[in-house]
Amino acid sequence: MGAMRAVGMDGRQVSWIIAAEAITYALAGCVIGCTGDLFIGNVLFHILIQDHFPERNTHLPPYHGNFLAVITNRQSRII
Repeated sequence: MGAMRAVGMDGRQVSWIIAAEAITYALAGCVIGCTGDLFIGNVLFHILIQDHFPERNTHLPPYHGNFLAVITNRQSRII
């Protein structure tokens, strides 16, 4: 913050830059986290459940794969 003020930015500009950076990190974290969770959750499900209980007919719940499709449809309606 001090460096931005030193180059001539006022308080509003510094606040705006900090808010924009926080929003960018939050959105990137959501996208990376949700995508990683779907992949890692699927891998862990197969390792921990299906490999140890092969006699059971275990599958992921049907909503697991459709989560990103719901987000995509909502985003396209908003835009």
